[in-house]
Amino acid sequence: MARIFIFLLTFLSMAPGAFAGLCSPGQEWIASKYSPSGGSCQSCMPGYFSAGGSNVSCSQCKTGSIAPSWGTIACTACPSGQFSDYSGVQCSPVVCIAGQGLNPLYPNLGIASLCVACPAGTYATKLNGGTICSPCDANQYSATTGAIACTPCGPGTKSWKGATSCYAIKDCGANTYQDAKGNCSSCTNTQLAIEGGCKYCPAGTMNSPLGAICTACGFGKVRAENDNPCHSCTYGNQWPNDNHTSCVNIVTEPEESIE
Repeated sequence: MARIFIFLLTFLSMAPGAFAGLCSPGQEWIASKYSPSGGSCQSCMPGYFSAGGSNVSCSQCKTGSIAPSWGTIACTACPSGQFSDYSGVQCSPVVCIAGQGLNPLYPNLGIASLCVACPAGTYATKLNGGTICSPCDANQYSATTGAIACTPCGPGTKSWKGATSCYAIKDCGANTYQDAKGNCSSCTNTQLAIEGGCKYCPAGTMNSPLGAICTACGFGKVRAENDNPCHSCTYGNQWPNDNHTSCVNIVTEPEESIE
């Protein structure tokens, strides 16, 4: 009789479903010290989570996520620019020293690698919180990693945004431009050279012989867009529309019969 009474007390003390080892989300199965088949479901402690199930255990939140309360079903990721320590209970702002920024691979590398040196072409000061490596502005550069400021280009030289060096300014000629390495590159006759590259002429136009402006396609010709050159409409049956962007069929009036 005493054994039956102890059994009933053990059964009633268990959480719902615990007798079969089946726990609700946010709980884990804790085996009894006195009975090999006994136990109960207990809430996961902060920093741990559980999706529930049979004989399940709580799992610790991964770096970069937290479970601030008891009985958590799933961990919550920290906001951008913040991290979680190994306790997995709260997120804290990342503050790196000047010349460093938040590791782009975090949280996969853990909190030991929160901050890394800014790559060449970028910099970081304490003014931006020390979490972001910003690219150098145009006509500035940073040649090494860990820069706390960018260096202005010297006379007769220039650079594009995020540059690691400056290059000598050249006169590349009509419809050409200097790329990020200082080399001259040409644009096609459907493009117009701009600072650092080419842009397509608007539909219905193409580059002028001097390469300075886009002009309308020639007589009886059209151009749609992108690399398509100006081309003629079907002779006798079509004619360019007002914008020279497409051909339209010529509508002829039927001849009147003379009786």
